Amino acid sequence: MTKEQQKQMMAKYREYEEQLYEGHPDVKRFVKRKKRWIGFLILSGLVLSVTASVFVAGLSGGNGVAMVRAIVSGIAGFGIALILLLGSMKANWRFSLLLYLIGFSRLFSWYEGMVNSFGISSPGEIPEIYISAFWQSSLVYLALHDILSVVYALLIILTAVVLTIPSRSRELAAEAEVMEEKLSGYMRENSKG
Repeated sequence: MTKEQQKQMMAKYREYEEQLYEGHPDVKRFVKRKKRWIGFLILSGLVLSVTASVFVAGLSGGNGVAMVRAIVSGIAGFGIALILLLGSMKANWRFSLLLYLIGFSRLFSWYEGMVNSFGISSPGEIPEIYISAFWQSSLVYLALHDILSVVYALLIILTAVVLTIPSRSRELAAEAEVMEEKLSGYMRENSKG
């Protein structure tokens, strides 16, 4: 297939997609917002993962090669969350249940780290730890990164709640799933010829 044929096929696909969504503006808006938001979660999660790896490499006195390894390590460390986030981008709302897994596992591992590192016995001690960390210049970045990681986990859980609990979200996702199937069928049908 030539580039020109590919362009024509994509133009026909977009035209068919517009026709399909024409009578369903709510579904189109829902799908667009969902993809944008999950895209934001992917990008911010990737940034958090890479910056954590680079920070650790910097603390250990890493040189250029160590930094490259840290970047690759950060990307690889985000791999499973990336797969689950991409899966939740699908129209089927049940895939969004995977977001609970990501969010709660991040929260539990953060809390476990707080217990193991600082020996806290109650969640009420956590603010004191962060307040004292902000007074030490070498720990400010680490404390800030930790707080952003918790906010990120809470955003993922909130996203899961919004996509799975309200019946309107599930209805829109079901309609989007039907449309996604029609679009897939259209692409299969037209890619043969």
